[in-house]
Amino acid sequence: MLFAFLPLIAAGCNDQKLSTYTPPPAVTILEPTGGSVFFEDQDVVFRALIDSEDDVANVKHEWMSGTLSLCPAAAVEEIDGSFYGTCIVAFDDGGDYAVQVTASDTFGRISAVVDVEIAYNNPPTVTFTAPADGESVRANQPVIIEALVDDSEDESSELAVTVESSIDGDLGAMSIPTTGGDYSESFDLSSGTHLLKITVTDTSGKTGQDSLTIAINNTPTAPVVSVTPDPAVSDEGLQANIDLPATDDDGDTLTYTYTWYKDGGEYAVGVPSVSPNVVKRDEYWEVHVMANDGTQDGAAGVAGLTIGNRAPEVESVSLSPSSPGELDDVTATPQNWYDAEGDPERFRYQWNHNGAVDSSETTAVFPADKTTRGDTIQVTLTPYDAYDDGLPVSSSEISIQNSPPTAPTVVISPGSPERDENLTCEIVSPSSDSDGDPIDYRYNWYKNGVVTSDTSNVITSDLTGDGETWECRVTPNDGIDDGDYGTDTVNITDNTAPDSPILDDLSPYRNDDYATLTGTCEASCALVFYLADDTGSWTETGTCTSGGAVSHTLYLTRGVTTDAYATCEDAAGNVSGDSNTVSTESCDPYDEYENSSGYGDTSSSPIDEWGTLDDGGTTTITIEANALDSSDEDWYVISTTDLDSYDSTYWDEDYLFEVVMTEGESVYSVEIFDAAISLTTPVCETGTTEMDWYFDDPSWGRGTSCSPTAAYPDYTDCPDFSTDWYIKVTRRDTAEDSCEPYELTITNGMW
Repeated sequence: MLFAFLPLIAAGCNDQKLSTYTPPPAVTILEPTGGSVFFEDQDVVFRALIDSEDDVANVKHEWMSGTLSLCPAAAVEEIDGSFYGTCIVAFDDGGDYAVQVTASDTFGRISAVVDVEIAYNNPPTVTFTAPADGESVRANQPVIIEALVDDSEDESSELAVTVESSIDGDLGAMSIPTTGGDYSESFDLSSGTHLLKITVTDTSGKTGQDSLTIAINNTPTAPVVSVTPDPAVSDEGLQANIDLPATDDDGDTLTYTYTWYKDGGEYAVGVPSVSPNVVKRDEYWEVHVMANDGTQDGAAGVAGLTIGNRAPEVESVSLSPSSPGELDDVTATPQNWYDAEGDPERFRYQWNHNGAVDSSETTAVFPADKTTRGDTIQVTLTPYDAYDDGLPVSSSEISIQNSPPTAPTVVISPGSPERDENLTCEIVSPSSDSDGDPIDYRYNWYKNGVVTSDTSNVITSDLTGDGETWECRVTPNDGIDDGDYGTDTVNITDNTAPDSPILDDLSPYRNDDYATLTGTCEASCALVFYLADDTGSWTETGTCTSGGAVSHTLYLTRGVTTDAYATCEDAAGNVSGDSNTVSTESCDPYDEYENSSGYGDTSSSPIDEWGTLDDGGTTTITIEANALDSSDEDWYVISTTDLDSYDSTYWDEDYLFEVVMTEGESVYSVEIFDAAISLTTPVCETGTTEMDWYFDDPSWGRGTSCSPTAAYPDYTDCPDFSTDWYIKVTRRDTAEDSCEPYELTITNGMW
């Protein structure tokens, strides 16, 4: 209002002519909105609202992107009094575009800009899914084409599909893909090999293609066929025959496929025949024969028949027994009945007795009451089923023989024999003979199923053994034939327990930590040793020797007494009573010098385990040992020297050999021998428990004291008293046997 008013005042003031101002058009882009995204080759609609006071014929709109003219200047469209400018354009290349619209009229020009993004447009894809490439389809039937289409930008239903044939050209496809991309359509194609090409086009005009080859084939005609033999019976082989071959319009080489059906169900494919022993009565067999031209099968030629009955067969017939007696019924036994249909065995019997037919006998058995010794018998039988008779067969002719005696009843006594009992075989019911012949008997004995040479009715006990099975067979004979034998069987069972083992006494005390149990027992029995000491009780096992001797090593715990007794079990499981009990103690402490070689038991083999004992007074020998009884002697030898280096020139002699029993004085006594004098006459007698040997007076020779110790020597003359001392230790006569030890302490030169 202000802008229009001012020119009016100016005109009045200046007395000029009045005029009005009309503004240029205004423009607003309605679509697309800024930042919209489109694809290459996609039509994009640009639309603007133009506000102009000019006549519509004078209003124009023009669209540019940079220097690129999108839509040249054109008149606007008037709708309900408003002016609109529309530009539809498809961009060739992707990228960001600033699209400017310029509106103009007689009063001026004005522009507006909108930014859009043009994205790359992926072409659609298409893939044949049916038929398979190279597939052959029978002529005169529709071919169903199936494919899968896809496009990144368009819906599948927006895509256009065309199908072309190298023979039939454009097939005029009408179907539209589903939203899931599935395409399917049926076409009628001419005979021959087609190259099919499918093309899919998106809304932007981009395309995708796929192709395949398909053959439309003329199939062969059906051959004329038959089945032989006709008629056929069970178990006969069937053969399919081509009586009139198939033809093929394409001139292809033909091969034939055979399919057999039994009672409507498929049986076998690919073979022109059915093996014997397969078909059965009342089955309906049919063969379908189809020609194949290398690509497809033609229609089938069909032939069939129903299987008839096959008569039963029997290989032979035998008579049993083969040598019957007067008391034997004769039985006819057919061998290898065969009926292809599995019908039950049925026979008609015709018996010939002494060359004449006995029409009264029609079963499988000819009775004994019609025969006597020397008669002949033969049978002819005919197999049959509900439909047909088979071929008859005849047995060989047999003669009625002598009737052997019946089996006797036999008993062995005693019925449960021990090893030391004789076996007696008794006939408690004798045999009988239908011919009245006198009867003799033959005895045979079997041990564990093996016949022996014994033929009497008694087996003595020296021939039997525990666990053995003895059978007596008694066979009767009527002077012509043996009859069936009578038999009885017994088992030799040892129910008597062995005698108790006897164990030899053991030394009550021993230095070894083991003892060997010896004694007597039943030969080869199983020994169980029952053992006990202060630590507990246990068992050990062994086996008595074949000579009946016990020998078992028992390992002992030192310091305790071990008691032992034994039982013996024989092969029959009988267990003896307990043996006597023996005892022994393994000493602790023990005499380590004692051994079985006699070492230390005599003066000729004394225990010599120490070096020479000089008179320096620096060495003490301690011996701990034992003598287990009054007969046991322990001998030791101690070598001593009297060295000048230990003697003073005046008033001193260092040699003093001393033996003291420091333990066991009440049980043991010592005898000491100077080897330089005698090994039979001791320096100190039995009963001594201490000895001191020292120098007293040269004129007296050697001086000794067997307790108490003599006075200190008082002379200057010091001779050499070196010698070997033998020490003998024994138990006192009043001491009882035991493991109690003794201890000797031996020195030289200790005053």
